[in-house]
Amino acid sequence: GLAAWSPAEVGGNAQLRIWDVEKGELISGEGVTGRTVVAAAFAPDGRTFATAEQTYGGYEVRLRETVTGLPLGAPFVGTGVP
Repeated sequence: GLAAWSPAEVGGNAQLRIWDVEKGELISGEGVTGRTVVAAAFAPDGRTFATAEQTYGGYEVRLRETVTGLPLGAPFVGTGVP
């Protein structure tokens, strides 16, 4: 199915939620917490997505598994403003 992301705040922590658009159901809401996600983009096959996240010293770009939201490998790290 089609997936979409939305930012959320739960208990004072930033959180990324992944939705199944066709079913209107939450797929994952726990994979990205404690950071501000400024952008996300899905791979054409929908299995993975990338997030751009603000950190204290700059930003990180992470590849993630769509169903769980968990990271796939180490982040790409940058400093300053992307």
